[in-house]
Parts: sequence; structure tokens; C-alpha cells
Amino acid sequence: MIVPMQASTYDINATQEFIDILKAEKAVRKKQTFAAVLGIRVAIRTKAAASLAQYLDESGFPVIGNLKNAQLYAHTAEQGISIFDMPL
Repeated sequence: MIVPMQASTYDINATQEFIDILKAEKAVRKKQTFAAVLGIRVAIRTKAAASLAQYLDESGFPVIGNLKNAQLYAHTAEQGISIFDMPL
């Protein structure tokens, strides 16, 4: 399961309880089900991004990475594909 989270205080607070519930799930604890956070719309050089990174470090929850805020995602969605389906 991938949990998308924006780099904002609102998202961090809203997602906190959900992540706590996931961490308590037996299948996640025993690593029978993969669960991790994916930062979305993250502008790396901002205070919000630093807050998200700090929160995720302290949470101990796995992090896949961050996606920056770009029009690429909107364009691929319009085409019915993901960024992973794009030609190199």
C-alpha cells in the first residue's frame, strides 16, 4: 500500500492517525503487506518539505521517495498513462 502525502502541516496532521493505524496492523508489522509513504507535490527546497522529511524520519514508517510538483503528472493522467509508462 502506498500512502500519498503532501508536504504540508495539514496533510501531515490528517495522515498521522492513518499511519498509526497502518503501523498497528498485524500484516504490516509482520511485513506480510508492504506499506510506505510517497511524498507528492514536494518542492524540495521549502520549509514544508523539511517538515515532511522530519516527520517521516521520526515516524519510522518506510518512505519510497518524493514526487515534485510538475505538470508532467497532469499530462500523463490526461493520456491515461502513468509516468512509468512514458517512453524514455
